[in-house]
Amino acid sequence: MKFSVQYRPGRVHENADFLSRIPMNIISVIPADNNVTCQEQQKDSLCKAIVTFSEHNEPWKKEDGTIPSWVNEIDYFFVEDGLLCKHYEPRKQLLQEYHDFPLSGHMATRRTFFRLRDKYYWPTMLRDVKENCTSCEPSELGRRAHSVKAYLNALNLATRPFEVLGLDFLAPVKPHPLQGNNYILVITDYFSKWIEVIPLTNCTALSTSKALVEGIILHHGPPKQ
Repeated sequence: MKFSVQYRPGRVHENADFLSRIPMNIISVIPADNNVTCQEQQKDSLCKAIVTFSEHNEPWKKEDGTIPSWVNEIDYFFVEDGLLCKHYEPRKQLLQEYHDFPLSGHMATRRTFFRLRDKYYWPTMLRDVKENCTSCEPSELGRRAHSVKAYLNALNLATRPFEVLGLDFLAPVKPHPLQGNNYILVITDYFSKWIEVIPLTNCTALSTSKALVEGIILHHGPPKQ
């Protein structure tokens, strides 16, 4: 008996031979058991203290009489069927606190994630941090552009304090101040590296010149440049 072997593309095999397929291990997903989680939380002293405080509003103090730091974040927690949970809403607030606020430094995704991970956790933390950093307007403006840039002008060397000054604005300030000072004028003395910070409601030429006169010239005299 003679046989002829003819190639046949896999897409035309409507009746695939299962014997020719490489067997794969079946991965079974076991759903989480909330009862086990509740039992483990009841064994943990910290979780037990938070649950007691949340359900009965009982004051909780350490042995030395001090109040633990988690009491200030008690509004973030709630108890559902005996299981200690954390609200979803504070995630946006935490992302703003660890990235968007001026004192947070607008760090990149990796550094923001590691700083946040030291104190908090939720399943989609890395993705949420990445989306927040990508959509941050100040961070986008501060990213290095891949374009040809002109040469920088050489600065004249200062020989005395407040001879050569540099002015720049930090804006917008978030969260918005109650006084309405959404702009910060930063004045740097190139000789001593001294910095003067002046809050302003706008960044017009009139407001800038007035702040320069009242904040610098009246105290140190007019600069050369």
